[in-house]
Amino acid sequence: MFAHTGKLCSQKIIRECLQHVHTKYNMAMEDIINSILEHIISSSITVGMCIPTLKYEKGDNNLVLDILHNYAKFLFQKENVMVGGNMLYSYLRYDAKFQLSPVEDLILSGVGVIEVIPLGELSKYQKMFDDTLLEFPEYRRKFSDKSLDANSNSLVYVAGGFAALGNPSSFHNNFVRKLRRKAYAKVRGVMKDYASFMSDEKFYLSSLPDRMMSRKRGQAPVAEAWHRDVMPPGMLKDGDEIFGGWINLDSKPQTFSCVLGSHADKTLQELDPGFATLEGSIRRGYKKHNLGEISSKDMKAKIDSVSKNGNVVTIPPGHMIVFPQYILHEVVAKKASYDMRRLFTGWRLSKEPGMLYPDKLFQDQGVIPLPGGMIPPMYSRNHLSYFQTKPFQVSAGVKYSLVEWSKVTFEERCLVNHKDIILIPRHMKSLKDYGFDLYKPYTEDEMKIYTGIKL
Repeated sequence: MFAHTGKLCSQKIIRECLQHVHTKYNMAMEDIINSILEHIISSSITVGMCIPTLKYEKGDNNLVLDILHNYAKFLFQKENVMVGGNMLYSYLRYDAKFQLSPVEDLILSGVGVIEVIPLGELSKYQKMFDDTLLEFPEYRRKFSDKSLDANSNSLVYVAGGFAALGNPSSFHNNFVRKLRRKAYAKVRGVMKDYASFMSDEKFYLSSLPDRMMSRKRGQAPVAEAWHRDVMPPGMLKDGDEIFGGWINLDSKPQTFSCVLGSHADKTLQELDPGFATLEGSIRRGYKKHNLGEISSKDMKAKIDSVSKNGNVVTIPPGHMIVFPQYILHEVVAKKASYDMRRLFTGWRLSKEPGMLYPDKLFQDQGVIPLPGGMIPPMYSRNHLSYFQTKPFQVSAGVKYSLVEWSKVTFEERCLVNHKDIILIPRHMKSLKDYGFDLYKPYTEDEMKIYTGIKL
């Protein structure tokens, strides 16, 4: 019925078509939708675009069937984490059956991959990325080589293997601002189609500024078990949708580990805010059902039952991955075999324009909170607790204590006295606070992508 148009249809058009068939042939709405879905599943053509439009809000006067009630029969499978007949956790997973466009993938699987930088232009952007790092004002450097710290070791911009920067320059430099605008232009069409699937209302798309990642060869992120990133509800407006992701600036593919489809029956408003872990949910389930404390062995078994449904998504060079921030995902502790580059990205769909963050953070060029609401740190709490004076692996062949790394890596004006120990603070201030020259002021036109443009 809709599968042969070759185009994405808005919810409004789909509703009108359904209502037309319902009236003309006196068919129950449920029978119409089930017939369409059965045709889709048995068809070999690319028709994933039809399916999300069959999800509607129920109401007293609505007869349409919610697609999520049919996930087991069609494209989604419900998975339950159980113990003793009690359900501790549930999620959907998507069984990919079709070759989909980025917007279809984003709606169904929860992950879209979009080209931002053509392969032939990538080396130019890599050079701009590297040159930008060399000009960050917060860092001390060897006079004869800006890529080295004061001890002539390779300069490491942030402690910890995840290597996402937390200094103010990483948010406001001219390179990332240019690349965000380029990414905005690429993602806008996808988000417009996404919004038309989900609602008849008009939405505004805004960019949520995020930081750079510079992961040195030999560094490995600390493993983060299955979790969802959830923005605190106080920062959201009704109907807001928040997306995370990044642009791969390497010459090799990068990867993202997640459970495809695990976003489909969730909303931001119903989830625990912040870093919402699967393990934490399971522990709360044990407490709710008076099951006592879960053993390490049983916890591992529960986590493994989810891991078997995990998927690895490939992000080719120059491409951007986009996903609802609350999709179930993990960080894999894989050591980098080369120096890695990426720019993290965030997007917000909202029914009205407006920034999530104070304008002062842009004027003073300060550190901007992540889409999950957290302040990006320069090092972990673990570094502050155990490695103030004890050496840890900073990069391949290089060990510093937190105090040593701070002194050879950062300008003196950035250091603080923490309980009579001089080091870089875990969360940095703005470039204006430190008295550094600011990057060029944000123009009114540039700020539009942060306040939101109507789709």
